Amino acid sequence: SLGDDVLKSSYTIESDMEGNLWIGTPAHGLHQLRPRHVRKVLLPTPDESASIFTLHESPERGIWIRNACSDLWHYQQGRIERGPQALHDLPGCIHSMEVRQDGALWLAHGHHISSWHEGVLTSISTPKKATGFDVSVVQEDAQGRMWLGTKGAGAFVQTKNGWHQWSMKQGLPDTHVHSI
Repeated sequence: SLGDDVLKSSYTIESDMEGNLWIGTPAHGLHQLRPRHVRKVLLPTPDESASIFTLHESPERGIWIRNACSDLWHYQQGRIERGPQALHDLPGCIHSMEVRQDGALWLAHGHHISSWHEGVLTSISTPKKATGFDVSVVQEDAQGRMWLGTKGAGAFVQTKNGWHQWSMKQGLPDTHVHSI
């Protein structure tokens, strides 16, 4: 069973298509909660109970796991593998990741956004008004549009006409957006 220390300190929780609940913690590693069963999943790192900061399901492709600044892992069919080296070499820490409807993985790292799709890493231009601000969250909406939250420039959505910004002028209580 999961102890209070695990549940109180969880950083991220993600459900998958099979009904499992994945819980990532800062000091107690990664846990997979199945109906009536909890299983700790060990990462092949020196500290098997490594901090887990971000989890994201990739339909048909397993679970992406971030356990350090830019340390990505992929869990699929009972196996954990280190993510591709190109993703570990990204500048800045990975703050957020999102799996698009088409299976591409978006990564917000430092002042940058990148896309990993079918083995190809592509840089995505961020809004000019976000220049110099870390991107804290990247999210895809039901229409397939990219949303960004930044640490200081508010939120942005990418439309056919470019980027649209939301800031305190448009009613945000703060320009630091950590969740969309």
